Amino acid sequence: MGKIKTMLSENKLKGDSLFSTYVRIESSECVHLHWRDCRIVLTPKQFTELVKTMNVAISKWNGHCDDSKDILLEMTEIPESCLFKNRLALEVQEGPEGIIHFHYDDLRIEMELYRFWDFVEAFEKAKQAARDYIEMMAPLTEINPFDHCHKPTKEEWLSASCSSLRDYEDHLSKIEEYKNKISNGYQINPIVITKAEGFYQRRDGYCRYMAYSQLGMSIIPCYLVSEELALTCPQHGKSAFRMAI
Repeated sequence: MGKIKTMLSENKLKGDSLFSTYVRIESSECVHLHWRDCRIVLTPKQFTELVKTMNVAISKWNGHCDDSKDILLEMTEIPESCLFKNRLALEVQEGPEGIIHFHYDDLRIEMELYRFWDFVEAFEKAKQAARDYIEMMAPLTEINPFDHCHKPTKEEWLSASCSSLRDYEDHLSKIEEYKNKISNGYQINPIVITKAEGFYQRRDGYCRYMAYSQLGMSIIPCYLVSEELALTCPQHGKSAFRMAI
């Protein structure tokens, strides 16, 4: 179970699915596992491993589900590689119904034409929403992290009227702390930037920027706000981003 960061698109489908009432297993060029409108293609070894894993999971399961916690019942390595690795395809089947097959690696989803249009609409909305979101992922090379208090070198930093040796050392310590968190998979709050002439100016998040940079990362999550908002919002946090959009 994951934690949703942002919903890109959500629609209510029309009508019913094609095959909503059964599970079917077929042996053909490989094993086909059908669950409602979904089909997964498995090699004999993969199917055997799946059955073994399911049997172990069932033996451990108490028959109840609790949405307050995730309990791992069983996990095994999938033998052999994906049969249709990196395949992405959309097909129209022969016949008057115009059934659509959507292929994603070894998964196939079957849908009627009217549901396919719902599917397309959802992806179009998600595409636009993703573009809006990705605009907040800015290349580090296009961001100026320095300002009147944060300087490129120690000597320049200490010469700034708003900085001190203690302040400089505290920033170095904070950068290391962020580097450790990022390396261990922690989610770090985006920095705040404004649009300048040909580049972005960092307005908040110097230590986060330097942590990403020193780890060799090429992009960083950002809140892009107006200059006016950056000047008037003392915290430069999520509230500023939400107000800006």
